[in-house]
Amino acid sequence: MRVSFTIMSVYMKDGIGLSGINLDIMQTIGQFVMQLRTPWVLAGDWNLEPETLRAAGWLHCIGGEIVAPAEQTCAKGMGSCLDFFIVSTALSPFVVSIETWPDAPISPHSPLTMVIGVL
Repeated sequence: MRVSFTIMSVYMKDGIGLSGINLDIMQTIGQFVMQLRTPWVLAGDWNLEPETLRAAGWLHCIGGEIVAPAEQTCAKGMGSCLDFFIVSTALSPFVVSIETWPDAPISPHSPLTMVIGVL
């Protein structure tokens, strides 16, 4: 069985939250994903907690769902979850798990693995 989906990488500017260039990035992403004919994945350093992005209402507008690990992904400061995936609602039922790699030789962010299961 073949499955096609589009993967995009996202980096939001640190320290400005949902303002300025970050809002511009979100608008551009939204316009792009609305044109796609395949399910999609946005993987990135969002520099926002998942709850902040959920509360913005943007996910509903683009037809996406956050898939984030329970663990922190950024060791900077007190530690937080800033790295996660947003997947199209068509793909979200197939997400099996998200794993962090806290011992990876990359700092301060941990790489993530998303496991997708298809029939």
